[in-house]
Amino acid sequence: MAQLAKERPIFHSEADFQHALAWAIHRSRPDAELRLERPLGVAGQMLHIDMCLVDGTHRYALELKYKAKRLDVDVSDEAFRLVQQGGHPCYRYDFVKDVRRLERIVAAGHVRTGFAIMLTNDSGYWHRATRASVCDAAFRLHDEAILGPGVLAWGEDTGKGTKQNREDPIPIDGSHRMRWRDYSDLRKLGVTEGSAGEFRYLLVRVPPPQSIATDPEE
Repeated sequence: MAQLAKERPIFHSEADFQHALAWAIHRSRPDAELRLERPLGVAGQMLHIDMCLVDGTHRYALELKYKAKRLDVDVSDEAFRLVQQGGHPCYRYDFVKDVRRLERIVAAGHVRTGFAIMLTNDSGYWHRATRASVCDAAFRLHDEAILGPGVLAWGEDTGKGTKQNREDPIPIDGSHRMRWRDYSDLRKLGVTEGSAGEFRYLLVRVPPPQSIATDPEE
């Protein structure tokens, strides 16, 4: 991620981010097998993974999210027009669901380790909520928050529209600490002002069951 930030400090979309990261991994591990959108069977269900990497005897799975706050900038003579993506509660739920999907895939033995990554210029994801009670309190991803273990569910006051197609509680087996890292700051490049020019990423490592989690290399 640190190397990618030097070349691509901003992306047009989640697909753009996914392909750029895949290419960066390919260049650093040219002999590894890299597959995008690979389906894996777990308990009779097919789970589609954004990226699967086989590097020697080690197998890894990655789930990626790119969530944008409105930003219009030109970087290296390329125009980037990011559209505001609201719905923080829904997207937090989706990220937690990614973590759960990786837990299932790792536990099934398909891969050695999973990585869930969210890249965003929206500080609402890494800042702690100012209100005492929020509908998505169980899914909060702010810096140093602990995700799991336990069954995570919406608050009782959550509207039907917010949790539409996302009603099911999410069981999390492990205990995952949220640690946000700096990715890029377009303000330092002189192409924009304001907080929307700051990009950070969250990386959650999903290790094999019963193992001790350590911080991954960036």
